[in-house]
Amino acid sequence: MISTAQARLAWMKEQAVNDAPLRMRWSSYAALDIESWHGQFRSLLDYAAKVLRELAQSRRGFKDWSFTELWQKASGKTIDREGGEPKDTLDRREGSSQEFEEIVGTDWLELLKSATWYPQIVSIRDQTVHFGAQTLVFGEGSDGILFQVMGKTASRLAQQEPILMFNENVVYFDRYAAYFMACLLSWLEKFASVAYSRLGMVKMPGSLVAHFGFEVLATWLDDLIGRAKQA
Repeated sequence: MISTAQARLAWMKEQAVNDAPLRMRWSSYAALDIESWHGQFRSLLDYAAKVLRELAQSRRGFKDWSFTELWQKASGKTIDREGGEPKDTLDRREGSSQEFEEIVGTDWLELLKSATWYPQIVSIRDQTVHFGAQTLVFGEGSDGILFQVMGKTASRLAQQEPILMFNENVVYFDRYAAYFMACLLSWLEKFASVAYSRLGMVKMPGSLVAHFGFEVLATWLDDLIGRAKQA
């Protein structure tokens, strides 16, 4: 689903150049796909949380935690749903961190801590789903996929490195998605390594997963890497 959303955005951007009706609806359609992308990103990691539960060091102490809850317990921080920096957890019982490590295991704990890119994604998803934040797309398809997510008090929720930005207020979605998908895929590779180890299995090379959206992502990643090298 997440790759399909990326592919459809790229396709619509090209089609809207010569298709007048689509050009008129471009911003609304693109905003919907960008919201869907954030939701799918978060849901994918909740599936990872279910796998983690099955392979935890102690299933007896493992509750039905979402990925957000797992990340917060591992990091000792609370994700700010308004898009700010995660805050140190106020209610931290002495020994609670050690108890959590004994439940999930040191390997899962360190992997969860490494997902430092997660808070912005889940904050945007939660704001749009639960708190009325709006995803806005600017310009026409020929200008690129330009977006921002506006929270309450007109706060800008999608903010990142300058290389991802069209200007100080507006983000290139293709660069933004390429960055976060690179973070996600790299993390999932490490996730799979831990899972193989837990299951006592040997990784077999040569696996292949095909989807038409991967070509779009590869193009976006190549563009982002090229711009990073020039920066």
